[in-house]
Amino acid sequence: MRRTLDAVLAGRLEVDVRDQLPLTDAAEAHRRIESGPRHRQARPGCLAAGKRECDAREGSEGIRKLTYYLGSSLDGFIATPDGSIDAFPVTEDVIEFMAADYPETLPTHLREQLGVTAPGRRFDTVVMDRNTYAPALQAGIVSPFAHLDQYVVSTTLPASPDPRVQVVAGDPVELVGRLKHRPGAGIWLAGGARLAGALLGEIDELVIKRYPVVLGAGIPFSMTGQVRSVPFELVDDRILPGGTTVARYTRTT
Repeated sequence: MRRTLDAVLAGRLEVDVRDQLPLTDAAEAHRRIESGPRHRQARPGCLAAGKRECDAREGSEGIRKLTYYLGSSLDGFIATPDGSIDAFPVTEDVIEFMAADYPETLPTHLREQLGVTAPGRRFDTVVMDRNTYAPALQAGIVSPFAHLDQYVVSTTLPASPDPRVQVVAGDPVELVGRLKHRPGAGIWLAGGARLAGALLGEIDELVIKRYPVVLGAGIPFSMTGQVRSVPFELVDDRILPGGTTVARYTRTT
């Protein structure tokens, strides 16, 4: 079964009981993925140090991490030139991975439809731009991630259509700086490219789902308007059964 990412995120799909994925037990989904032979860890020095020390290296004490978690084509585009993400196939193994490892990134309505009950493992806040928020609005969903604190960075959205969504017209760097120093779990940057470019200096972690498709042209995952080199280190890399790869990087400076 294949679903397009637009359909998954905006909810434009009808889930029949016979068509539901076996995700009521997210731990079981995680076990199936982890037991596959194609998952591998990178960063040998980190492995030698052990998980606790490795985790300590990846985040600063008392400061929340900003993670840019995104989907990309093989040639580095997050959407076609017109902003569509229909070309990205979301197969069962991708949804199983998301449900097991990043359940917070599934929209609330989709979590309910798929029976995903796993608690948040990484994030309690999401930051996005208007274009990322738009597919949900077009589907009549005003609070797509009701299980998270939601911030939409936009100077053109007049007001929030839902009290659970905060519209921020000011500096996104200032917003993320404030959020990082508040108590809580991690912060998920959901996109888009210009917002990611503006926040490049604040991104602590990249998680890139690379779908097995080439777009040829489109929107890159970061648009800064200037050349800027920011070093990251690969800490985890896996290949899902359907061919999608997931790489996690942490910032080294």
